Amino acid sequence: MEEPVASTPPTNVAHGAARLTWRKIVLLVLLLAAGAWLGLGYLQVRQERSALRELALLGGEVGERTQSNAPRWLQSLLGEEFFTDASKITFQPGEINSSRLAPLALLRSLESVDLSLTNADDRAVPFLARLPELTTLFLKGTAVTDKGVAGLAHAAKLERLDLSGCPITPAAGESLAEIRSLRFLWLDDTPLGDAGPQSLSLLRLEFLSLNRCQLTDASGEQVRRMNTLRSVRLAGNTIGDPALTEIGQMQPLSNLLDLSDCPVTDAGLESLGQLIYLRSLDLRGSQATSAGIMRLRRTLPRCRILADASPEG
Repeated sequence: MEEPVASTPPTNVAHGAARLTWRKIVLLVLLLAAGAWLGLGYLQVRQERSALRELALLGGEVGERTQSNAPRWLQSLLGEEFFTDASKITFQPGEINSSRLAPLALLRSLESVDLSLTNADDRAVPFLARLPELTTLFLKGTAVTDKGVAGLAHAAKLERLDLSGCPITPAAGESLAEIRSLRFLWLDDTPLGDAGPQSLSLLRLEFLSLNRCQLTDASGEQVRRMNTLRSVRLAGNTIGDPALTEIGQMQPLSNLLDLSDCPVTDAGLESLGQLIYLRSLDLRGSQATSAGIMRLRRTLPRCRILADASPEG
């Protein structure tokens, strides 16, 4: 009796079916992922648009940026709003309820916020500190105090900060020293005193404005230690010739030195003759004479010197 011959399984057909099944699974996963991405994207867009409407009622004017890397057909399919980010917002000067600024935290693409000359206070800071892309923050003339400044330490990318005219104290300097990303800082018309520059010396600032901050000659050494500064404004302080012996050693200082309305004399100008890379020097309102300024102009022929004692050079 003949034994039955075992049939050979159709391996090619089986493998082909398996490959087809896996392709379907992969395609299904991709479709689900794309759907989830679109769903989350639309939800985020709706939230941002709602936030922008609320902030517009507070006087916020938004600057938007379009993501140009998306194909035109995709932009037409999904709509321009899907590919538009709010990159900056500026509020009109005047009254503002800080607690109503909560929608700011939803605009995660914001890079610049300007609340200058509003009455925004410390309650606004938590919303601002949550913005992951924030690089520029103008709070000039607001009601932000030392407490609010301490909260800004969480703004990891903050490079430009204006706190001019805010009711802060020398203690704010210690909080500012924690914002290691800072490069441009305005602190005009704040009572920081000589403790201010001492705290800020740990930062790698390129620009620092300390106009009318109650500084004395004791600040000269602290300012000199900021060896990354390219521009510094010290107008309206009691900074005189002793401080200039320190400031005159700041070789990296190449853009601007503002000593207007400071008690600087011809003796101090001799120290400034070492700033061979300086482009602009403001001595208006100082005690320097015409002769002293002329000598300095000969020493620094490439520097534009503004002064009352003689015509502009």
